[in-house]
Amino acid sequence: MATKKEKSPERTTKKEMLDTYSETNRTDEKAKSELKPEKVKEEKKDKEIVSEADAIASSDLDMKIDILKSDITNHCRTFPKKSEMRLKNTRSFRRPSKSGKKS
Repeated sequence: MATKKEKSPERTTKKEMLDTYSETNRTDEKAKSELKPEKVKEEKKDKEIVSEADAIASSDLDMKIDILKSDITNHCRTFPKKSEMRLKNTRSFRRPSKSGKKS
């Protein structure tokens, strides 16, 4: 008696998955080849718009960072002078008068 070899469930499942994957790839390629020229132009235009928006956003961010750096630098330059003036004003306000009365 000759017995037929039965296919294991793993091989069947794997084969089915590979077949489905191949079919999906063929369907995708077919869909791409059937695209209308208008749709291709529209997709290209959308990609250009997105790239321009990204460029504008990054340049705007760079500009804001430069402004922030400049503001910090200016504040660091003027802070010692302002704090010294405030300290002098505070000392003169707290200093008692020579007559012994507080002003």
